[in-house]
Amino acid sequence: MYLGGNDLTACRLSDGEELWKVLGTWGPPALEGDHLWSVDGGDRWSLYDHRPVRFSAGAGVADEGWYVTLEGDDTPLVEPLIQANSMWFVEGGNSKGVTALDKSTGDLAWTYQPERGGTWRMAAAGNRVFLLNGGEAVAMPVF
Repeated sequence: MYLGGNDLTACRLSDGEELWKVLGTWGPPALEGDHLWSVDGGDRWSLYDHRPVRFSAGAGVADEGWYVTLEGDDTPLVEPLIQANSMWFVEGGNSKGVTALDKSTGDLAWTYQPERGGTWRMAAAGNRVFLLNGGEAVAMPVF
């Protein structure tokens, strides 16, 4: 089990024992295979960029070669969404948009920004990502 929040923590599901921890403020994590993604929220005393970080799920070691800065001004409260070769992140602060990245490299594909702001919801099925914001639903292609 993986938990974001004041730290990014991995716990054994059977007994809750902590396996590893990465200090800091982290958004909700998403797991796929051997990789775990979460957004580094920086800390409230610095102007640290909010960025997605890819970890080895078993050891909690960050992949320093996978790096992109998000435009948001706050740690996202929505977990990253993985579909096909794309990875989707809600930009912090909700009104900024949703950013799609290539999950193998972290390269930016695009950012979708809404006409009006609101809380984001995301879901994926059938090789599509569905975004809901401000009462509007949009189906996005994946790659």
